[in-house]
Amino acid sequence: MSATSIDEVLALIGHLDDAPGDGSGREKFRRYLRDNVTDPEVLQVYVNQCLARSEERYVRALQDLINHLGRLLEFEVTFGPYEWLPGQIAFNGRWKSTWGPNIIIEIRKREVYSPYRPTLSRVIEQMIDEGEIAGWHLAVGLYVIARPRVHFTHLEKAILEHVQAHQLRIASLDSLFILAALKHRDLLSHQDVLTVLRSSSPTTNWLIELVSRLAQRQAAEGPAAQPLPDHEEPLVAAEPASQKGDDRAEEESEGQPDEEPRGEPELAGELERIAEELVRVFACFGDCLADSLEAIFTSGRDSEDL
Repeated sequence: MSATSIDEVLALIGHLDDAPGDGSGREKFRRYLRDNVTDPEVLQVYVNQCLARSEERYVRALQDLINHLGRLLEFEVTFGPYEWLPGQIAFNGRWKSTWGPNIIIEIRKREVYSPYRPTLSRVIEQMIDEGEIAGWHLAVGLYVIARPRVHFTHLEKAILEHVQAHQLRIASLDSLFILAALKHRDLLSHQDVLTVLRSSSPTTNWLIELVSRLAQRQAAEGPAAQPLPDHEEPLVAAEPASQKGDDRAEEESEGQPDEEPRGEPELAGELERIAEELVRVFACFGDCLADSLEAIFTSGRDSEDL
């Protein structure tokens, strides 16, 4: 059973540092999270408690908590070091998907403007040079912003100006918790999550909000899940009825095969269509893409209050 506060956990775990060994504080903390924190809501409580404190142990705990969020999204997580030594690859976490791609994360409390190229591009290039990753085609750099502004103006601009802009993404911590909550409720698959994080727009928040609305609408409109018949082949989900008259006709017909979708909704196809549309937009608008996306998705972004 998980503790109610991060202070209780850290009091039991001890000091968090980069000391190796299964008995070290960091390994005990990560095992505790793996074994006891499986609900995103519990994890978010710990995260918020760490964000409210500035002491070193809370900063280090926050890094591990965010990496554990990757576990809840069904990634194989490699935790980054708390302190970077000379010559060491400076990454906060590596989330490897069973589908192949690696999500390399950098955690920032706030968006900070930098005139230089995005730091994650240099980290990924180091990993490629050292054979950690086969190439850019299997890498996505994800900036996780814990306390974002409404818009990621500066960081997004830096990404769009970079040659590997299509491989660098930004997500608020709250938006990642939305994905985790949908995943926890089986409204998204791991493949759906990966599709969202690899979308064609540098900022993923608006897409995560869209996916959340789609998933919850499908869950609300669909019937309660029913057990499948005793055969191994899955049933093909029928198109949902578009008119109330059709719904009434289905209710009145007894003994007819149930054509409503069974089980949890699958969004992979919908997400792939969204991603393809974004790629088309990129090809059509080129250098004006940033302004075009701003105009198209203003309503979605203005709804964020992070």
